[in-house]
Amino acid sequence: MPMNGFMELNQNELEIIDAGGLWGNVLIGTCTVGGGVAGFFGGGIAGAAVGTVALPIVGTVSGAAVGAWAGAGAGALAGAGTGAALATYWGI
Repeated sequence: MPMNGFMELNQNELEIIDAGGLWGNVLIGTCTVGGGVAGFFGGGIAGAAVGTVALPIVGTVSGAAVGAWAGAGAGALAGAGTGAALATYWGI
């Protein structure tokens, strides 16, 4: 029944909207965590390689640590963006 020019939603329709929001958040969260983990390992490997060339042994460990955390941050941001884009694309 129209109210103020808008259609009212019944309980089932509201539950579908709520479920879509939940699954959208799950998708974004999963992509964020996945991106962060992948970035952590990828950044750690890249940082270790650069650190080894720059300063063997000490540079390997330091480069791996810095690269891992920088990669985790960048990967998490990229993953969150990807998850949000997928949720928007799928309409959830």
